[in-house]
Amino acid sequence: MRLFFALELPSAVIAAMTTLQQQIESRGTSARFGKLTSQSVPTYPIKWVATSARHLTLVFLGEVAETLVPHLLAAKAAQNQQPLQLRLGKVGAFPNLRQPQTLWVGVDGESADLSRRQQTLTQALQPLDLSLETRPFHPHLTLGRVKREITTSQLAALADVLRTLPASPPIAWQSGPLVLFQSTLTRAGPLYTKIEA
Repeated sequence: MRLFFALELPSAVIAAMTTLQQQIESRGTSARFGKLTSQSVPTYPIKWVATSARHLTLVFLGEVAETLVPHLLAAKAAQNQQPLQLRLGKVGAFPNLRQPQTLWVGVDGESADLSRRQQTLTQALQPLDLSLETRPFHPHLTLGRVKREITTSQLAALADVLRTLPASPPIAWQSGPLVLFQSTLTRAGPLYTKIEA
């Protein structure tokens, strides 16, 4: 089973992510075609995260034996579930804005507390001998991933768009409970299913 722990997002945050995606697309199209038309196509080859797939990942577990699910649910139940005050931050990219591969919007507010919760959860999972990511946790919401076929000029133009993009709307929300999700890969994209106790 391909699993991860995440927080669900309210509809206002999901809508704001869609707006940011549209701004990136329209700026790229405008730069290429001079104006938007119904015939215009996005300049950048980006695979956008589907609206139904948007969430705030805390720990990606990867492939996990089904026998470990009760232990994962127990670890989840032991976590602090008090709501945190979060808000949308600025748009960024991994590994950086000069060579964008993954586009994201940051998560501000009580993000330091969110990072501590992520660390606590990661530590609780250590006895299960899982192959967890070792990179530092950077609270973010993924907007899309740049496809390999992007050209050098497209990459440079996209970097310019990201640097000059208006600030994301100052939307704030309270975090909900931690959720264990199963990710099923399909040709149409991943499908996410909650795993309950």
